[in-house]
Amino acid sequence: MKQPCVIFDMDGVICHTNPHHAKAFEVFFDNYKIPHTKQEFEEHMYGKHNGYIMTYFFKRSIAGEELRKLEDERVHVSRGL
Repeated sequence: MKQPCVIFDMDGVICHTNPHHAKAFEVFFDNYKIPHTKQEFEEHMYGKHNGYIMTYFFKRSIAGEELRKLEDERVHVSRGL
């Protein structure tokens, strides 16, 4: 008997992607001259959504169209690594 199934939440469950996300955010934040530490990444990036991450590191509210723009920019950075 065949049963359909779905795998979800692969990021961090099936694949350890934190080092890749950290490198992409590191380059992204460097482009904006935003200071960051490994400890901050562990506390304020891993397992958090982009709105929270951007707001924390930019030290102001990031939402809406600005968030989408920054998310797209960060994705482009990660593709270049």
